[in-house]
Amino acid sequence: MELTSDNPFWAVQDGLVATYPPLRNETGCDVVVVGAGITGAMLAQRLASDGHGVIVIDRRDICTGSTSASTALLQYEIDIPLVELAKIIGRENAERAYRISHQAIDDLSELVPSISADCGFQRKTSIYLADDRKSAKLLADEARARRSIGLDVCYHDERAVLRDFGLKGVAALSTLQAASCDSYRLAHALLNDATKRGAEVYDRTEVVKYDCTDTGVRLETNRGPVITARHTVIANKINHGNRP
Repeated sequence: MELTSDNPFWAVQDGLVATYPPLRNETGCDVVVVGAGITGAMLAQRLASDGHGVIVIDRRDICTGSTSASTALLQYEIDIPLVELAKIIGRENAERAYRISHQAIDDLSELVPSISADCGFQRKTSIYLADDRKSAKLLADEARARRSIGLDVCYHDERAVLRDFGLKGVAALSTLQAASCDSYRLAHALLNDATKRGAEVYDRTEVVKYDCTDTGVRLETNRGPVITARHTVIANKINHGNRP
């Protein structure tokens, strides 16, 4: 059985949703977003909605990076449990991070229909499974920490895990605050909405050099034109070798 392929799933399933030109002339804006995947698309749409002049660029075709191979899972849990995150950045900051992430699921459920995004957004139940007693104890601590700040989470012991979910595990946390969607289509819908609000989107345009000044940023591109902006948001992996 082949579990992987050479082609990203969403790009193959959805095909070419939209096309954008490369940058051909020098230009300027309030904010330039480097990277046109789901992260850059969300930023561009929000900034354009707030009235900022936005330019989005990507060295590849739009949304053909990791966004086209997304798992489609939307979960509020950060990579580090709340209990552990509090030890690293402090309780107040950790709790704020989890609350914001939790709220983001609700925000997305409202944003998707508002921009008519045909991305299959659906609410889901998320399950976090423990396979040994030590992990079960950590899940119990995590459940108490999340409940203490008003987050929706249920703790299930071994019998409940089998009864409620048909799974074998020592314990589990479950939450209704989760969802799934086609992030490739969502990113395209966000960029489409951003352009309607005045944003400019260019693909096959790579930053080869950038200079920061007191008044903003100057970005040189592989095709020659220069972009000047008051602010720059990097929404992809940075190649530090391009730094002068």
